[in-house]
Amino acid sequence: MTKLITIGVIAVVTALLIGYDIYILIEPTPGDTLSEVFLAWGERYPIVPWLWGGLVGHLFWPMLLLGRNVLPVPFTAITVPFGDYKPWALAALILATVVLAVLSFTGILPTMNPVIPLLAAIPAGHWGWPQTRKHKSG
Repeated sequence: MTKLITIGVIAVVTALLIGYDIYILIEPTPGDTLSEVFLAWGERYPIVPWLWGGLVGHLFWPMLLLGRNVLPVPFTAITVPFGDYKPWALAALILATVVLAVLSFTGILPTMNPVIPLLAAIPAGHWGWPQTRKHKSG
């Protein structure tokens, strides 16, 4: 039952965001769509694309489960040396995120292409916040 609720919440939030973005696109104020705001934030604050990249790594790049390779083929060779999830990986991810946030909001980091922190965070999200849960008991 909770899976259906989760799917429903995701669908409703997605529909609301798309609907809002379309409404704002029609409204004449320049630079106010979700895409434009996220791009501006990402260029100014590298922590924003870093957080989205970490979420992508978590959601779409799960760990190996029960010997079944569910990873994209090019990344399998990268994952093998690291093995299974290590508890220090989450601590490293949190530390990197805090440091990047401080550097972002203090203005120490220069304006950069948001793709750089986005792509760097995908493996960080995979190793630091892995999706490895097999089943809930009960």
